[in-house]
Amino acid sequence: MKRQDIPTAAWASRRAFGKGLGAALLGALVAPPAFALDETLLAPEIRAIKQRGKLVVGLTSFDSPPFYYQRKKSGGDGGAALDGFDIQLAREIARSLEVELVFNRQAEDFNKVVELVMTGQVDLATSKLSLTVKRAIGVLFSRPTIELRHALLANRISLARSADGRPPQEVINRHFVGSIGVIADSSFVDIARQLFSSADIRQLKNWEAVVDAVNMGDVDIAYRDELEIKRIMHLRPELHLNVRSVLISDERDLISVAMRYQSEQLANLVNVILLKRKKLDANQLLDEYADIFATA
Repeated sequence: MKRQDIPTAAWASRRAFGKGLGAALLGALVAPPAFALDETLLAPEIRAIKQRGKLVVGLTSFDSPPFYYQRKKSGGDGGAALDGFDIQLAREIARSLEVELVFNRQAEDFNKVVELVMTGQVDLATSKLSLTVKRAIGVLFSRPTIELRHALLANRISLARSADGRPPQEVINRHFVGSIGVIADSSFVDIARQLFSSADIRQLKNWEAVVDAVNMGDVDIAYRDELEIKRIMHLRPELHLNVRSVLISDERDLISVAMRYQSEQLANLVNVILLKRKKLDANQLLDEYADIFATA
């Protein structure tokens, strides 16, 4: 229909409708979202983080690949940046809160990371922290981020001497009386004491020291999780000469995010994020961060 065929009043009405519709569409594009958070109504810990503009996350002073470590950037510039399973989770939490992400790496061991949480020096910790009853007394844990089986490195000579022809499972059990090396101030100190109550539990400075001790025969067994056992056996193939790996099928290491006991809404946010994340096992995690095998 041409313009001249429409009565003047009808044409004016149509023009008015068109202008109104255009204005409405433009308003929909530039208007703020219908749901805007009133920060005064937020839980205290969430409000404090948003007002500060930063989420402070605790990590140990040392790296723990593939959870957090200096990962080489792609592109050939030779640089590296902090990355890993726990780092990606921390970034996702910070994005959800729309704040900057800051890391506190003052803690020299895993228990000191928990202390950073308890004293409020960090908002949360994603430092490959094992969920334990002892730690749960002081902090609030999220649902597990990943479950890892426990594992051992056994010195072949010590194991053969103790076995005296018997299968390894008849020697390495809850009645084991030899020496077991663990990382000092880690969750495995208490777990080893509970599982191997008759053994001599020896705390060493770090994982490298524990591995060297079992390789040299200074301890009979090194105790940690399956991921760390697989990684070290891959990085140090010479270990196969002196040690063998043993999985503990009925024990799990539950890795979780730690928060202050008052931070219930922050824990709820973390749990929602974890529910939506892809679930990985140890092998899948190692595949995703395969570059750690090139880092001694």
